[in-house]
Amino acid sequence: MTGIAYTSTDAAALWSAEVVKGPNGEKFVVSEKPRPNSALEDAAAELSMLLWFGAVCTLPLLFLFIVYTAVAWASKTAITVLLGGVCFCFLPPGNLWQAYRRFELWWIWRRYFGCRLVTPPKPFLDPTKHYVFGEFPHAVYPLGSWLGLPLCGLPGTGLPENLRGGIATVMFQLPVVRHNYAWAGCMPADLKLMLQQLRTPGGCVSVMPEGIAGIFLTGDPAKESIFLSKRKGFVRMAIQAGADLVPVYHAGVSQLLTFWGNERLSRRCRVTIGVFWGKWGLPLPRKHSIVTFVGKPIPVAQCNKPSDEEVDRVHALFTREIMALFDAHKHLLPGWEAKKLHVV
Repeated sequence: MTGIAYTSTDAAALWSAEVVKGPNGEKFVVSEKPRPNSALEDAAAELSMLLWFGAVCTLPLLFLFIVYTAVAWASKTAITVLLGGVCFCFLPPGNLWQAYRRFELWWIWRRYFGCRLVTPPKPFLDPTKHYVFGEFPHAVYPLGSWLGLPLCGLPGTGLPENLRGGIATVMFQLPVVRHNYAWAGCMPADLKLMLQQLRTPGGCVSVMPEGIAGIFLTGDPAKESIFLSKRKGFVRMAIQAGADLVPVYHAGVSQLLTFWGNERLSRRCRVTIGVFWGKWGLPLPRKHSIVTFVGKPIPVAQCNKPSDEEVDRVHALFTREIMALFDAHKHLLPGWEAKKLHVV
């Protein structure tokens, strides 16, 4: 899909989704499998993801190469690129750019992972209301959430267009990185800013409550684990805003990358410290299916200062709903029929 024209075959697959019944007789909608990538598209996906996930290594090397070319060879092109890059770093990140959010590359990535979407029958959201999407798992990188952004506002998904993703504030301190996330419709996971978003017409936010803790729960092929028992801030925010909670589970994301690092030090420094790898031992996600389960909204009554008891009640309800959501749809991934979801 290029720009904001809804002509992609991927979007057509979402429109032609199938309505089926769950194990308890409830109805839900499963999108068709996207068409396979061509060999060239798969190569483009792997090269771009290798550059994306290996940016911590590739960007410094690229910067040094440009500096060396500019100084040693007096290359006008290198000097222009260097000065342009430096100026770009000081530009404000800007706002949501729909053409970037629906950039064709993200659709190539979605086809690479065979991404599918499961939702209640549409319309399952009220366009006049506000919603907080609680998304799991975070995994080494929340790729399921990232690849869900192009779907926002598409008629076949039922997902709101004015949905902003709350991410770690530190990401908006980094040049280039902050522009990338801002253009895709992300914002700092700051309570004040997210409450402002939830007060705009049709404003919704999505959050990854696990944060750094979720990175250390990946890699077990026998079970899925999410860090949720102590994550109640997003529930309190939803109550304060009077926004209904929507449970979301991105099945398969935990299998894309393996992480090794120091959890205690990472939490203390508020930044992930460690190394990760995937396909061929490189910073390249493994080619594993991703299926996103979206549950029914959980009604929330607005209260500016909710009691701990009310937060605990809604949190317990959200926990039950996301576990039920996982159990109802896990069979859509081959070999996942017997998997259990553990809440830590």
